[in-house]
Amino acid sequence: MSNIAKAIVAVTSEVSSLAKGVKNQHGGYNYVPIDNYYAEVGKVAAKHGLTWVLKVVSFEHLPNLGKSGAINFTYSVDIFHSSGDEKLNFTSLNILHPIQGAQSAGSAMSYADKIFMRQLFKVETGEQDADATNPNDLNGKPEAPKAEAPKPALSKEDEETLVAWIDTTIKTFLPDAKTDDELKGFWSDNKNGAIKRVRDFSEEAYNGLLSAFTARRNELKGS
Repeated sequence: MSNIAKAIVAVTSEVSSLAKGVKNQHGGYNYVPIDNYYAEVGKVAAKHGLTWVLKVVSFEHLPNLGKSGAINFTYSVDIFHSSGDEKLNFTSLNILHPIQGAQSAGSAMSYADKIFMRQLFKVETGEQDADATNPNDLNGKPEAPKAEAPKPALSKEDEETLVAWIDTTIKTFLPDAKTDDELKGFWSDNKNGAIKRVRDFSEEAYNGLLSAFTARRNELKGS
């Protein structure tokens, strides 16, 4: 086993769980700040001689996605060990991030770094994944129809934005997703936001999105 692999195992066995102790006041959800990851996971990794560097491989401006547009970043991760071992292009990550001014690039990279640490070292955050959120979601078995309140009407602009988000997710994110955890993480991160809006907008559109995720999961399982 290489020094890098040994260090990954050691960090995974030693790193503590991280509680989602901060609430996003705009989205109404709890999350673990990136500084907590650096303080807990980063220090344990350094203790075992492990570090890594994220670099932007490509990005795509999506001006019609959301109110102010979005950027689809693709990152490559190089990982290094104090012994001198290194693994360039160890993995890649795809992050779709709304444009939020000057901090957009930094915010997207921080999120990518957090996703990398969470997946590589199996960090427990108390976050329910997509399967826990709904037993039928992502398994191609939509729930039986229920009596619903009238759906809120969408403006033409909001409808176009939502359709663009669905199109970008299916055509850009899904083909680039490399792991089942990445798919579940994306679904969990968006289930109370964009995915809920899709379902409120159209059950047919939601089931189509669900089918696309299920198909990609099956592809990854069969690869």
